[in-house]
Amino acid sequence: MQHYLYSVVPAEIGASAPIEAQKAQAVCARTYYEENISRHKADGFPLCATTHCQMYIGTKWEREQSNRAVDETENMIITYNGKPISAVYFAHSGGATANVEDVWGTPYPYLKSVEDKYCTDYTWEVTLDYNSITKKLNEKGYDIGQVTAVKIDKTSEAGLVTSLTI
Repeated sequence: MQHYLYSVVPAEIGASAPIEAQKAQAVCARTYYEENISRHKADGFPLCATTHCQMYIGTKWEREQSNRAVDETENMIITYNGKPISAVYFAHSGGATANVEDVWGTPYPYLKSVEDKYCTDYTWEVTLDYNSITKKLNEKGYDIGQVTAVKIDKTSEAGLVTSLTI
């Protein structure tokens, strides 16, 4: 576990992040591992090495400060009611997190939307025309014909779109 995290922590948060931030990342990454240890069991390994699970780039990515953060938090995980939490995290929030149920459908009392005061310079905006939406849907196997309209049905408290009618 320690050697795995030596690569994951700097890959996920950056080797130049403050030591306390890297310690927090180490605890989150360790918790994520514990909660998802069987995610790729059918493939013959616990987790993949990409953003689908956690970034693992190998020993060349290890840094002294990151290793220290991992070592100083050894065996620490985050629990809720005695079980490891769903320790999901991301690179950019766009200024606010989302309620977990707005993303993955299952609510957890500890994963609620909050303002992210540290992410003030990054927002998302995507503009697609109807032909582009039709093409993307077809590429994903959804043959619904030509898209002629899109309507936002529902947004979250944080202003994120949670339901569309196409």
